[in-house]
Amino acid sequence: TDAPGGGVLIRDIAAGSPALQAGLREGDVITGVNRRPVANERELQAALKDQSSFVLSVRRGNALLVLPVR
Repeated sequence: TDAPGGGVLIRDIAAGSPALQAGLREGDVITGVNRRPVANERELQAALKDQSSFVLSVRRGNALLVLPVR
């Protein structure tokens, strides 16, 4: 879901998924992929196309995290 202020809000994470294994949580907001900003779900999908591993920039509350996903 597009997040207010930009980024993509994580509403649900599948059990055993690479996202869960990387440390994403419900309520996180993905703000970038491989250090490039993403403003909405469409931009996120385009940035992830053909990527088998990548780094997500994530806003969790007041913290900014960098999470590698393989």
